[in-house]
Amino acid sequence: MDESTPQTKQQTHVLCLRQFVPEDRFYQEFNNRVRSFKTLLCFGFGEHSKVLWDIWGHTYNNPRHDHAETIALRAVDDFLKQCQRDTNQKYVLTMYLSFSPCAKCCRSLAAFARSQTTVKVNVMVSRLYFPEDNETQKNLKDLVLLGVKLRVMGREDFKKCYYLFVNYCSSFEEWPELEQESEKLSDFLKAILNQVPKVFSSSLFYTILNGSIRLSLTPLHVGPSWTPQGRETPQKATSVTQDTTWVQGVKRKLFDEG
Repeated sequence: MDESTPQTKQQTHVLCLRQFVPEDRFYQEFNNRVRSFKTLLCFGFGEHSKVLWDIWGHTYNNPRHDHAETIALRAVDDFLKQCQRDTNQKYVLTMYLSFSPCAKCCRSLAAFARSQTTVKVNVMVSRLYFPEDNETQKNLKDLVLLGVKLRVMGREDFKKCYYLFVNYCSSFEEWPELEQESEKLSDFLKAILNQVPKVFSSSLFYTILNGSIRLSLTPLHVGPSWTPQGRETPQKATSVTQDTTWVQGVKRKLFDEG
């Protein structure tokens, strides 16, 4: 089936290879101005010197089982084990996440980076997940020290993610204050990675560089009686919906990932 003529096919799998993300799901999960209950991860993997990805797709968290990062890394590992590859061949793994990795997923990414030294890992995130947590801060810094490229998504990143994983025949529609929120979250991530003193407090509101970041951990549309399910994954508690828009073939990178 040609990639230019996607057909609809309902899927309930957590890992959706060579499938586009439904447009409404993309905007719901990647909008950095609204709250969400899950992590949506879009990824592409291929040789550094080639235009086409060898494997691409998207995934959500699997409730009470694996987080999205683990599911995607397992798919890449399986591909590398099955393919006949030159051990010196350079690869690139690009991930777009609606939430930054939790402490556990940081460790999984770190283990992957250590074991796959010929793979360059790029991680771009829409929101920060429990950024006040000391263990998460430490593990995010460890990722960067290992050479993982980590940054908050800006307008151009959202546009690229939409084009590659949602609809290449349509234009990305920016939501209000996208760039302002991205800049604030980016400043916060830089503060974490640079260990700026006195940035963090027990409050769910943070002030960074004269700008405020709203980081309420309470889900949207819930009453005052709601309580978190635990520090590990309140927003990562829900997962699979029926995804549509099935395509086959190999996805083009189209954008510089170097």
